[in-house]
Amino acid sequence: KSHPEYGGQPGKYYLVYLGKQTPTTWNFQIPKPAQDQPQLTSGIKFTAEVLDTWNMTVTPVPGEFTLKQKDDSFYADANGRSIPLAGKPYTAIRIKRVGR
Repeated sequence: KSHPEYGGQPGKYYLVYLGKQTPTTWNFQIPKPAQDQPQLTSGIKFTAEVLDTWNMTVTPVPGEFTLKQKDDSFYADANGRSIPLAGKPYTAIRIKRVGR
């Protein structure tokens, strides 16, 4: 099983690309920034959108995700929320910080 690829600008926005994987849900999590990047803290809020790169559609995910440190490498949603997906390959998730 391969892991999703993360891109973007740490702490501001992320693009999570799932490639050929076809999950029906994705547990919200973003990587902890490198030491030389601005650091994240629990309580910061993000919004998300599901990008169907094949059909070129953007579907907003309702609500906001509130960060909570999951482990030494990742932050997850404080309420354990996941994002529903269509189970298609080539899906991406755009995550944007709220209020910045």
